[in-house]
Formats: sequence, structure tokens, C-alpha cells
Amino acid sequence: MPISGLRIILNGDHRARGVLDTLTLDDRVELGVQRGRHVAAVLETRTPGENKEAWRWLNELPGIEHVDVVFVAVDEDGSGEEASESEGAAS
Repeated sequence: MPISGLRIILNGDHRARGVLDTLTLDDRVELGVQRGRHVAAVLETRTPGENKEAWRWLNELPGIEHVDVVFVAVDEDGSGEEASESEGAAS
């Protein structure tokens, strides 16, 4: 089960407020602190493929300029005990 720590960068226009409302309704996404156009978020998916697709979907949403992947932890057995961290941001 991949869990990604994200930094969402909003594009600053009128669509940014609406995209945050949309993300609040998605069970896979938990929004954190917002500072200016930057919003911390956690993305939790069932598979690595779903995680990658969700990241692409986030980047295509109106109101989002870019999504940085800060880290990805993969909990293979669902216990939350083992995790691996990735380096860098996905593009």
C-alpha cells in the first residue's frame, strides 16, 4: 500500500479553491497545512500503479500547477511497520 507525502502547488487563479474542495471529497487524499499556494497532502492508494495514476490525475486538475512527491512509503503487508523512502520528486 503506497503512501505518498506530497506538496501541491496551486496555480493561484479562481480554480484553486475549487480543486481543494474536490480533493477534500477524495478518500485517497488528506490535505494538510496550506501556506500561500503550497498545500501539504498525503495520498494513500492500494497499489503502486494506482498511486502513479493518482499523481498524474492530480497534476491535470484545473487549479493545480504542479505536484511534488516528497516521499513514498510502501507498506507491503498492510501493517505499517515496513516502509521505504524514495529520493527526489516525480516528474
